[in-house]
Amino acid sequence: MKVSFVARFVALALITLGAVSQAQMANFTTPIEIASGPVSERGLVLDPGIAVDTDGTVYVVYADLKDNKDVWLRTLSGTPLAAGAPVNVSNTPKISIQPEVAVSGGRVCVAWQEGDPGSLEISVACSDDGGKTFGAGVNVSKSPSVDSGVITLGDGVWDGNLDIAMDKNKNIYVVWADDRDLRFSKSSDGKTFSDPITLPQGSSDVRYPHAEVGPDNTLYISYNEPGEQASDILVLKSTDGGNTFSKDPVFATTNRGFSDASEMALDANNTLYVVNDDTTNNPDNADINLSVSADQGATFQDKGSIAKDGAFPSIATDGKNLFVAFWDIVNEKTLPTGFVYSTDGGKTFTRKDIPDSGDAYGFLELDTGINISDAEVAASPAQGGKSGTAYIVWARAAGREGKILLTTFTP
Repeated sequence: MKVSFVARFVALALITLGAVSQAQMANFTTPIEIASGPVSERGLVLDPGIAVDTDGTVYVVYADLKDNKDVWLRTLSGTPLAAGAPVNVSNTPKISIQPEVAVSGGRVCVAWQEGDPGSLEISVACSDDGGKTFGAGVNVSKSPSVDSGVITLGDGVWDGNLDIAMDKNKNIYVVWADDRDLRFSKSSDGKTFSDPITLPQGSSDVRYPHAEVGPDNTLYISYNEPGEQASDILVLKSTDGGNTFSKDPVFATTNRGFSDASEMALDANNTLYVVNDDTTNNPDNADINLSVSADQGATFQDKGSIAKDGAFPSIATDGKNLFVAFWDIVNEKTLPTGFVYSTDGGKTFTRKDIPDSGDAYGFLELDTGINISDAEVAASPAQGGKSGTAYIVWARAAGREGKILLTTFTP
């Protein structure tokens, strides 16, 4: 899968890109710089993640390879958006990478991989003051003999196999892959976490787990079962706050292609949308595929491709509109950020890629494994008949400087 651009592992193109004009940006706002650093293994900023609270406050996390290699958070609010000072979330001498962030009612929780190569653990830290201060990171994986969040596929070792979600009661759910197992832990206060359990899964390895909570507090977990020729996306669910899960996962994809890198979103009617990249109709690259469940994950309808030549999608909804960001892999040398949106419940999509959003880092071979800094999208809720706002964050190299940027889009 995606063989044509996987070879790009460490090749960061040191090209100078032109400035973005207001006319070029069209519906997108002028990008806000979240973080920057030199394009090097000792200074790069990477792995952006994003979450939006119901009041429209935006939280962006990222890893910074400078100095202590920590995970940082910036909070953005106001009209126009203004970013607060960076907050050190991990604050540890160990390597901290691949952060994910979730928010509910002002509680902000961040999960990341921490430790030394070969013995990474999953850590979580939470803030109950809107991201101003964080408690000490909690080791939730508790597996010193296993590289948590890391999987082996083919000849490569891949990091970033973790996610975090929160429900409307501020309960916290963490899922990750321990090479062959799908692991899960939860917390009600962000300070103490349940002992990790192994979730039901198919007969294969797992990678890229994703967690999402619906309006009715149902928890869904999607993941990829990679195979040699074909691969599918499977979904588990819990209706009791992660105490129990469905006995068997449900296939969200059953096509003949390689389906990978899934994410989910749920609208106000609890309709479940799953996006992933897929090679069924595009074996040389991949397309962005959509599957939809109108019965809370019991069955899925394959809607097919919603964007040509894309990989590693992220999806969000404001309750009625859908927003999907992804790598545009037509030009594998720059990997700009692709973007599509739907205003009719996923029946049709309009493509509107973010102008001048490459050069993405692509696949970086770090000491911890192959690292992917993909684009991420989150959305504020629609209110009073007005659409919400999509917030897109991505990493790029501009000249000899790496940057994490954020733009907004309103249909």
